[in-house]
Amino acid sequence: MYRLLIVDDEPDIVEGLLIYLKNAEDLELDIYTAYSGYEALSILSSSKIDILLTDILMPGMTGLELLEKVHASWPYCRVIFLTGHDEFEYVYKAIRYDVVSYILKTEGFEKVGEAVAKAAAQIENSLKISELAQKAEEYLRIALPFMQKEYMTDLIKGDGWSMENRRQQFDELKIPLDCNKPVFLLLGRIHDFDSNMMLHDKSKLQITLQNIMKQCFSQELKIFFTSTERHTYLWIIQPPCYEGNIANQLKGSAEAIQNICMDQLKAYISFIVDSDMVTWEDLPGRYEYLKNSLYTCMEPGTNVLLISQVPVKPNQAAGSPIETVIAYINSHIDEDISLAKLADLVYFNPSYLSRLFKQTTGINLLTYINKIRLEKAKKLLRETNMKIHEISSSVGYVSPSYFTQFFRKNVNMNPQEYRDLHRKL
Repeated sequence: MYRLLIVDDEPDIVEGLLIYLKNAEDLELDIYTAYSGYEALSILSSSKIDILLTDILMPGMTGLELLEKVHASWPYCRVIFLTGHDEFEYVYKAIRYDVVSYILKTEGFEKVGEAVAKAAAQIENSLKISELAQKAEEYLRIALPFMQKEYMTDLIKGDGWSMENRRQQFDELKIPLDCNKPVFLLLGRIHDFDSNMMLHDKSKLQITLQNIMKQCFSQELKIFFTSTERHTYLWIIQPPCYEGNIANQLKGSAEAIQNICMDQLKAYISFIVDSDMVTWEDLPGRYEYLKNSLYTCMEPGTNVLLISQVPVKPNQAAGSPIETVIAYINSHIDEDISLAKLADLVYFNPSYLSRLFKQTTGINLLTYINKIRLEKAKKLLRETNMKIHEISSSVGYVSPSYFTQFFRKNVNMNPQEYRDLHRKL
């Protein structure tokens, strides 16, 4: 049922409209009447009116003036003006409002009934749209943490996002970090994790960790927290300023979380803290390094470690991960070099290492390995008297026939033909 207010300074018109609309079977209306704009305002001050049916030209206060006051209090109130032939100047001003329609007085009561029915339908439609919008907002509120996690997971995996896109996503997803400033990474791993734990219990554990985090971290820090693996949690942290030994402060906070988890949850959690800040562009590689360090270098109950304290594998060269990989390939070209072995060398997963190598060097990792094998094989064929099977072995091929196929594919001649050609020169 909708509330309708009829306003006109002519009582006969008000009474006639009241009787007609009350008897309209297809309209459910709670009808109020007023005989001036001021009387109408008195009713509007105490009751919400859905539809206002008013004369446009009345003494004291015109219908247009009444519209402006109604619109200020009830912007969604539908207004129907009753007008005469000589009042189009008023009509022209009124139609600026989306909620307004008008009817000539000469058109009769039936036309008025149609206009009221149309206004009621418009209100109904508006309510449905408003309800849908409210539901959409609620769904968005519920889904937001999952959308945040999905987007941050993409960033962690190294899926390319431009700075402009990242800024837009941070704003839309309400991620509480500055996409232009570097961050610290803190990773935690829960040991003796029950793989059969129900989803409800996993969610409860994550919420508990969030609550513990609020107790242990400075309120000045901007923090994004998420689970990245079944056993692993990631804190991406931005301090308000970059002075002081922030990494050690984070280490102290992580130790406090560790103690609370042991005392209250009986859960053993190891942490690794990056001693340096990382840009968003370098975050994927740094995350992989930290994660693999967490899994390979720390045992259950291990104290919180800064990344600078992580043991380095004996065969790992100094420098960037890609430099380490290149140095290893060059010095171990006589061995079977697998992507998994190289990834393990620098604590990356194989797919990320492959992608990072291509981004850094401009060529695929396998292409680079084959290039080094081929260059060494050519050099040995030109400068030594080693047998073909010996050269095959020295460049990492156990099978001479497979080495010959590889060589022919890349040089368009077999190894012996290449040797003979260059010795003639």
